[in-house]
Amino acid sequence: MKITKKEIKTLGAEGLDVKYNEISDELLKTRAQSASGANPKDLHAIGNLRKTLARILTFKKQKEAKQ
Repeated sequence: MKITKKEIKTLGAEGLDVKYNEISDELLKTRAQSASGANPKDLHAIGNLRKTLARILTFKKQKEAKQ
């Protein structure tokens, strides 16, 4: 699941928390597939999910700093 910066900017604090939980669950599933030897659908899925989580955390911290 890839989220654009525009979508992240439009989300509120609760929306960021929900997206963070969804993506972290997806990352856990993808890592489990990789560990079990199954080929993931997207070879770069783990890296993309990690980057998306980092973006969400960055925007979350920026919004907290502005308040």
